[in-house]
Amino acid sequence: MAELQDYSTTAGSNNSASPAGWPENMAPSGVNDSDRELAARIARERDDTQGVTATGGSANAYTFAATRDTAAAYTGECITFRANHTNTGAATINITPSGGSARGTVAIQYNGAALVGNEIVSGGVYTVVYTGTAYQLMNASFRGSGGESTNPLQPAFKATAASQPNVTGDGTDYAVTFTTENYDQGGDFASSTFTFPVAGVYLIVVGLDTFGLLSSHTDGRATIICTGKTYTYSFGPYGGADAANGQNFKTFSVLHKASASDTASVALKVSNGTKVVDIASDSYFCGILIA
Repeated sequence: MAELQDYSTTAGSNNSASPAGWPENMAPSGVNDSDRELAARIARERDDTQGVTATGGSANAYTFAATRDTAAAYTGECITFRANHTNTGAATINITPSGGSARGTVAIQYNGAALVGNEIVSGGVYTVVYTGTAYQLMNASFRGSGGESTNPLQPAFKATAASQPNVTGDGTDYAVTFTTENYDQGGDFASSTFTFPVAGVYLIVVGLDTFGLLSSHTDGRATIICTGKTYTYSFGPYGGADAANGQNFKTFSVLHKASASDTASVALKVSNGTKVVDIASDSYFCGILIA
């Protein structure tokens, strides 16, 4: 069975015998057959692209019973479906054409990458377009089963530090290391540095827990070092430090407008004493793209 995509964009080339086309000097008896065939192809295209058909399948493997009879996927093929279940990770779709056998599973992607969960939510209507290797999802949901908003592809990270003893106190400007990634959504944090993957406004938050402060340590400065801009936070004198162990915990945050491939890191400098100040393991460095 032929479908809309089988028509030529050159009008004169649609001259196959009725009902597939309209040949020159066609018999009057063929006109209604060709017109009815055109109407049927349009109706099949409508039913496969207007979200009237629900998918089958389960566990991230969607199936779709098409009204069109296309034996294989073709670049630009568009399917709109009502989802029968929510995806929890990478997903596929297997389309069965009208009058044919199931084609086999093909990956569903979003922006060229495998799905990660909740892009397709049960009861929602979604459009996928075949690009030659996969079906690209055009309208991801990113919400939980209870309606919560989620965005699993949004750049976001949090990393915590290991204990770093005697790193500053004598004016040394120490580059803080964060060795444990609690999460890294997008894989943009490495070697204590966050690389901004896309241009935008990011919220950056740092928490530094320091030990070993002496009464002579009257000047402390933390810096969030971004490409083209350094944010400095002064937090001395240390009159509020715990007298028993010389502890001081401070948090710092900034809204930073970054370009793609810019970087951010953290440094600490404590002055007017000796190099006895430690950075504790509950110190952290985190951020997220917000606009």
